[in-house]
Amino acid sequence: MPSPKEEASKTSSRQPRSRKTDTDHGKAVSDTVQASKTSSRQPRSRKTDTDHGKAVSDTVQASKTSSRQPRSRKTATDHGKAVSDTVQAFWSSKDSEVVVAVIQSVDKSVTYTLRLTEFKSLKPHNWLNGEIIESYIQTLLNSKGFGRKIFLFNHYSAGVVVFGERSAMSNHSFRTVSFENYDAIIGFVQVHKNHWKFLYLHRTLQKVFVVDPQGIDEGKDSELAAARFRTYFKMREELHGKTEWVDVTWTHGVFETQHSGRCLQLWSLCHADG
Repeated sequence: MPSPKEEASKTSSRQPRSRKTDTDHGKAVSDTVQASKTSSRQPRSRKTDTDHGKAVSDTVQASKTSSRQPRSRKTATDHGKAVSDTVQAFWSSKDSEVVVAVIQSVDKSVTYTLRLTEFKSLKPHNWLNGEIIESYIQTLLNSKGFGRKIFLFNHYSAGVVVFGERSAMSNHSFRTVSFENYDAIIGFVQVHKNHWKFLYLHRTLQKVFVVDPQGIDEGKDSELAAARFRTYFKMREELHGKTEWVDVTWTHGVFETQHSGRCLQLWSLCHADG
């Protein structure tokens, strides 16, 4: 038989909560829900928005600044050493026809293949050959954005057109090239098997220049080159129906200034073409 204390406990647990307690509980729940909704609808304070925007701006700016940072000196030094080591390894190798580099004109109409034997002409106390000069100049034209305006005439073709037999011109007609797309032609001609002269045709001026580092016979060579190129373009018309530059009255030009001034004048003309 349960004791009076246990009986009182059972009776108490079966009693319903008082109305006052239910009302208070419901009000508390309602206040909590309302407070939550009100809080979620509150905009962030102006101070918080400003701080957030500033933080984003600072992060973006830091990212841009970081991306513009140059490579560290150590990295640049390591790269230079790697290039130097590669060049030294090539120079120390036996002569061979191994291809070192392939450089194309921008329109891919002309390809220059540089082989190990030719690359080794860069060694000190060696004569530079035409392939190494052309590979360098074509790379320079491409990298500076001049490749679509200045056409590089290979040294074999330039030598034939300017100093070679006229009957051999047809073998150097560049049938797939449209010179109408270019503002100038540059090239190199070799004389006496050990000396290079620079060839330059300026379409707008309608002049042909042969530039000698020593300044020897430039007027004479330029006049000859102008006459030979007039013949050359007519030959292309007869063989392939190519009419570009046929109607140009090519005359010879000579740079009057000397040494560094000549180089500056030549560069200014090339830059204007590009």
